[in-house]
Amino acid sequence: LLPMLNLTMLGLLANFWMQTCAPQLFVSQRCVLPSPGLRSAAHVARGAQVTPDMLKDVFAMIDADPALQWVFKRRKFEAFGKRAMPKDIPAEWYETFLRDVESGSIEQIELAGPDLIEKVKKTIKGNPAKAEKWNSLTLLPENGGTGTSDPKRLPREFVEKALAELQEAWNK
Repeated sequence: LLPMLNLTMLGLLANFWMQTCAPQLFVSQRCVLPSPGLRSAAHVARGAQVTPDMLKDVFAMIDADPALQWVFKRRKFEAFGKRAMPKDIPAEWYETFLRDVESGSIEQIELAGPDLIEKVKKTIKGNPAKAEKWNSLTLLPENGGTGTSDPKRLPREFVEKALAELQEAWNK
């Protein structure tokens, strides 16, 4: 009876402790240390999983800025590969990304302008083979893409390079 009582008491204490601590103090049962100025992306103990609030903050930020979205997707692909799910990426990676954004150290991307967008549209319009080649150049991460073929959401330099490759493929 005594060992059972001890285990029950230990379980109750652990349960009480977990319930009385604020939810933001724990991420995957690892302690989060407060870190002012980093939104809800508080400094997370090593190996912790990303929280839904952190994901919400990151995606709200990148959804509002196509250039930032490009940088985010390229960094994610380069660090974790093509199939990395957002919830499987360590919280530390998101923290670093948010810190870089907040400090202004994220590389500034110039998106393709109207002239280049129109050139892409004219090049692929009515030509399924060229459109397919454009998609393979812009959609696939291993070709430098990020999953979008919309030229207005792509960096100018990347669109120029993809157009040059597309023209070169058809001039052979």
